[in-house]
Amino acid sequence: MRPDELNLPFYKVLQYNLLEFRLSSLGYFLPLIFIPLSKFNTEKFEKYLIVLIKFSVIYTLLEQFISLIGFRYIFEIAYSNTSVVTSNLVGVKTLGLYRIWGLMGAPQLLGVFHVITLFYFMEKGMKGWSIASIFAVIASTSKTAYVILILLGFLYLLYKRKYFIFILLSGFGIFAIIASFATYFYLIRDGIYTDEYPKFIQFVGSVHGYYLLLDQVRYIKENEDGTGMQDFFSQGGILTTLATYYHNNPLDIYLGKGMSYSIFKYSGGSSTDPLFAYKYLTSEYYILTYFNQYGILGLALFLYLFLVYPVYKILKGCEIYYFIPVAFFLATLHYPPQIPKLMMVLVGYAMWKIYIGYIREERDAK
Repeated sequence: MRPDELNLPFYKVLQYNLLEFRLSSLGYFLPLIFIPLSKFNTEKFEKYLIVLIKFSVIYTLLEQFISLIGFRYIFEIAYSNTSVVTSNLVGVKTLGLYRIWGLMGAPQLLGVFHVITLFYFMEKGMKGWSIASIFAVIASTSKTAYVILILLGFLYLLYKRKYFIFILLSGFGIFAIIASFATYFYLIRDGIYTDEYPKFIQFVGSVHGYYLLLDQVRYIKENEDGTGMQDFFSQGGILTTLATYYHNNPLDIYLGKGMSYSIFKYSGGSSTDPLFAYKYLTSEYYILTYFNQYGILGLALFLYLFLVYPVYKILKGCEIYYFIPVAFFLATLHYPPQIPKLMMVLVGYAMWKIYIGYIREERDAK
């Protein structure tokens, strides 16, 4: 349909679709590659998978340690021929730690990856490696992963029926959030940017900025006094874009707009290209891009597979593997976690065990 709508050659649209499928959509089909596994060789495969994720944890911790002792340049040179080395990651620290790449190529997704490795180790009862995975999450400097780890920690308390601790920590967490933002807005209002508070302002400000960008557009311009560059925000944003499009195209809300292309974001595609109308909505709020592509029906299926059913099984006291799709879903609220294929191998195997695998059938039969 798209070649006819845009009056484009069929093979050009096919090329764009295949490129985008390879980059993004392919990850959702990885559970299918585990179908040939029988119940007799699953254990052997899991041993191999555990060895792989042990290596990933060790590599993450070593990269952070070697960077901290003064050899950061080794990794900057090693990754220099890839597209992952950007100016905002060279020599930059967050909370006293370097923004490392690990096996994911991005600190944000690296942290999410190690949240997933944590639950693999927990499923196998490997307490030492579980602790190492938590340290790897911290070493990733991914604020998204920190939030996911905390939220899943609360869910784990419900899983273990620790209701009193859950209520106690929930109350403390709500108080801490309110106090942090109250302090942050007080400092912003009075302009107290001293050396005592910059890390606190940066951390809370990044969380605040996440919500600002939902209905506002961020741009950078030079200060009037010429002293440097500063962030400014104007009305607009992703929610405005979505509301405008579906107001004008109400029927698309059911099945979505169709496949969109990240090529215009990552490779500088031209805005004169007819396919630019189908550019990626955003990579900052991937769940909204997913909705834009597949509509309400696609989003409903996604929510059921990755959130509703797994949370239901967790609250019923089922296996630790059910935490993995929930971690993946929470990651989609920010970045697109389906792009790294190693990440999706771990997620895909968990999904195979939950929905397809022999082990699920055996356990459900008990």
